[in-house]
Amino acid sequence: MILCSIYETPLLEGQKELAKKYGIEVFEKPHPGSQIKHIGLNPTTNTWYGWSHRAIAGFKVGDTVKKGDVIADGNAAYLRGGRRFPVGFTAKSLQDARDMAATFADEVS
Repeated sequence: MILCSIYETPLLEGQKELAKKYGIEVFEKPHPGSQIKHIGLNPTTNTWYGWSHRAIAGFKVGDTVKKGDVIADGNAAYLRGGRRFPVGFTAKSLQDARDMAATFADEVS
């Protein structure tokens, strides 16, 4: 059984589908104020995913923010707890990729 990280609780039905389809093994809240775990890591590909009921996107080291991206600075209508990313920003670490996934999850929810 794959468990959500932090609290070691069983996965919800939708999370089971994400785990199977995208190889997500670690589920986390995007930031401390979040009520649900809607980011996750595929440790095999080192890809962080962010999602809501509307969309899902994966981010990894080397990904670059482009004009028009949901997470691009100036493009986001609001920001609940993540970072804004300037156009041209390139993820240099897994933490950057995680932050990008968290911002994406916030923006599409």
